[in-house]
Amino acid sequence: MRDLSYIRSWFADNNPSGFYHKAVITTGDPRTVNDRAPRNPLGILYRHWDGNIYRYVKFDWGTDQVTALAGGCVHWKQLNYANGLFTVTSDISDSMDIYQGVGIPMDVAGFLGCVVTNGRYCWVQVGGAGMVLANSSDEPSGTGVLFDGGSNDLTVSAWTSSHGLVVAQSIQAIPVWTGDPSVIQNPIQARILIVPA
Repeated sequence: MRDLSYIRSWFADNNPSGFYHKAVITTGDPRTVNDRAPRNPLGILYRHWDGNIYRYVKFDWGTDQVTALAGGCVHWKQLNYANGLFTVTSDISDSMDIYQGVGIPMDVAGFLGCVVTNGRYCWVQVGGAGMVLANSSDEPSGTGVLFDGGSNDLTVSAWTSSHGLVVAQSIQAIPVWTGDPSVIQNPIQARILIVPA
């Protein structure tokens, strides 16, 4: 079991909830933050008034310069509690090598709320209801669990054969793939299930 005792040490006023209540949300909405410089301690958790949970991170678009998209799934590029490194990337090939079993990635950090500029700081959604980008195939999947997208940048998968980490549960039916390209980025509403880092 991962030691999460570091979480409580970051919070002022002996806050027993485990969430940072003095967060600076420069735009008023954590989904639209794109800070040039850090305005909060990296890695903190924040519960917004709407009940959704966010983590403050630095964004890096990676070697392939994968542009951030609203609803895009990002992976950990750097995760070091002791040194305060909480960097996420939209380029899955640059993500940390955290695997479960035989080659199944489990390094999802959260979902972006907007287009974020490379090298800037933002909040990624790690819990609650939000928009995610799903890829789909010619197999109808309806509503259900969503897995880490595997080798696809920014998307999660509804394929039951994925065997990846469950990161969300769809609230609406996932559109069926009807043509090229083979991976489509379909924005859907989902219940995000990531919270721990």
